[in-house]
Amino acid sequence: MDIRICLLLAAEAGLALVLLWSAGVLRKPAHVLCAVLLLAAAFVLRGLCLNYETSDYTQFLTVWVNFFRTHGGLATLRESVGNYNVPYLTFLALISGSSLPDLYLIKLFSIFFDVVLAWSVMQLVGLFRREAVWKLAAFFLVLFWPTVMLNSALWGQCDSVYAALAVLSVYLVLAGHPVLGVVSIGASFAFKLQAVFVMPVFLLFWLTRRVKLRHALAFPATCVVMVLPAVIAGRRLWDALTIPFQQTGSIGTGLNYNSSSVFALFTEVRDPEIAAKLGIGAAALVIVLLAVWFWLHRDNCSDRALVLAAALLAVAIPFFLPHMHDRYFFAADALTLALAAAWPQLVLPAVLCEFASLLGYHAYLRMRYLLPMADGALALIAALVILAAVLALWFFYTLIRVFTKRRSLLRWLAGVLLGVSAGLFAFVGLWGLNHFGPSVGQTLGLDVREYSKQELIAATAYYAAQANEYAARVDRDADGKTVYPAFSELAAQAPAGYAALAERYEQFTGALDPVKPLASWRLFSQTGTTGIFVCFTAEACVNPDTYTAWIPYTMCHELAHRQAVAAEDDANFCAYLACMASGSDDFCYSGAFGAYVYCHNALSKVDKTAASQIWSTLSDGVVTDLRAANEHYAQYEGKVQDAAQKVNDTYLKAFSEESGVQSYGEAADLLIAWYLENNA
Repeated sequence: MDIRICLLLAAEAGLALVLLWSAGVLRKPAHVLCAVLLLAAAFVLRGLCLNYETSDYTQFLTVWVNFFRTHGGLATLRESVGNYNVPYLTFLALISGSSLPDLYLIKLFSIFFDVVLAWSVMQLVGLFRREAVWKLAAFFLVLFWPTVMLNSALWGQCDSVYAALAVLSVYLVLAGHPVLGVVSIGASFAFKLQAVFVMPVFLLFWLTRRVKLRHALAFPATCVVMVLPAVIAGRRLWDALTIPFQQTGSIGTGLNYNSSSVFALFTEVRDPEIAAKLGIGAAALVIVLLAVWFWLHRDNCSDRALVLAAALLAVAIPFFLPHMHDRYFFAADALTLALAAAWPQLVLPAVLCEFASLLGYHAYLRMRYLLPMADGALALIAALVILAAVLALWFFYTLIRVFTKRRSLLRWLAGVLLGVSAGLFAFVGLWGLNHFGPSVGQTLGLDVREYSKQELIAATAYYAAQANEYAARVDRDADGKTVYPAFSELAAQAPAGYAALAERYEQFTGALDPVKPLASWRLFSQTGTTGIFVCFTAEACVNPDTYTAWIPYTMCHELAHRQAVAAEDDANFCAYLACMASGSDDFCYSGAFGAYVYCHNALSKVDKTAASQIWSTLSDGVVTDLRAANEHYAQYEGKVQDAAQKVNDTYLKAFSEESGVQSYGEAADLLIAWYLENNA
């Protein structure tokens, strides 16, 4: 390594020592000695990484520097070079005239901002911890944090720049310097688009009166100043200012790029476009929730809560947004680390975020996965739960005050809005995204396609014969209708089918509990509802008023949702599999009965004659149950049921089941595929 590079690295270490001294944290000789030793270790580790070249460097960074070198340096800023913002391109243009290797200068620049980031975190922690030891701990935690070192010294990325400025902006506002805080976040955004993960905290600052509306004028002014080198070189101002938004087109169309985002949990999605919009909506909802929350608490909001909110935003926004890359949780790493340094009780979110980020770093730097990215997503979910839980305690306390102290109608409505939004957010997070996962057919390897009429006829005849077989094995009353054991007994037996399936298919290894009866079942009968899955409590509930022959099948349908099977056609098919795997004649009959009905309905649409012929082969018991079921549900037909059907139809279409309630009949495709695979 060039001696000049060693001297520059030592100078940065010296700068770090000066910053610590000026901050007044080196009050004792022991503190000075400790700081010197730790700085030496931190910078030696970085020096050992300087020679490493990544593909980002060889394919992009050095290419851009060489372009500046051969086309006139700073004057080349008038042209569109690379996809980074003007401030970083200005740096690359400046170093293009240096005799020192590009690789070292690029990394030393980022390492310099590692120091700035450490100082910013230290200052932020110092607002809550006055003791020198806590500040020193915060400073060196940042310098030794794995992703901070890897990002700058090994990878040669510049995420420490925007993150340092973003953390600094939070500190400046809370320290009583709102204009400087806005300038700092403006500089962060001008440097890198990922600053948007932290920027919404300034909405909270405004709602809690830390920042005034006029202070916002410093943001565009800062952005203009940051792009002046390109403007002076001859580039149009508007073109230079909009580079961050032009970058969105280069992020890619994939839902996930080695990131521990929510989309890492879904290897395949049915409709990526809708899934992306849903993710954007979830991220926006996080901001709305926090905005309402802090508006309700604007008179007594603590700085601690605002720092916590900044960290939560930095984690939640990239977690829900589509197209996220491996380094996009860098600001989250820094802010959760600041929380851990200020309040050791919150160390777990910092560790979880770091774990999630390191999985992405490993995937890029080593070109292989250490663990599935889904593990990182689960870690971030746990971090979000912890961070949100801390705020939730305050939230529920405030709700009580809103109702007990006769607050204004506006505040009451805001509380209602917050509650509804929280419910929607929880619904999407706990259940809604399952609609975009791989279908059961894909998971089980079934060849689901368009089938011929003859294949449909054969499948329908098969399930009719199966229904006849098991119809002879169940108890019946004097009228020939099926008689089953008590609802509670069937409910306890229902999980057995999925337990048997779990031995063959990983798809069905989720937890199972006995099915519960629906309360107020008469109301549900009026709406035509035979069962529901309550995602908030993970409870499968069935209407006891369901016709007897359908009850076991309906129980297994709702338990399929408990296995994260969201689509209705998939759940109907899973219900059949579970019934047939249960080992119970009662469940086997109900499963075969349901399978025949779905295939018969599909066949009736294309060949009524063939459907009638197969109907004529049904045993008296099956025919009796079919007619009794129709009579049972006919009594509830009316406007209430029509309205409920429209609501359900809208819900299904919102989650990409384009056929709406008709998707309940599309299980026939899966049933045909299953028949052909097992009877070929």
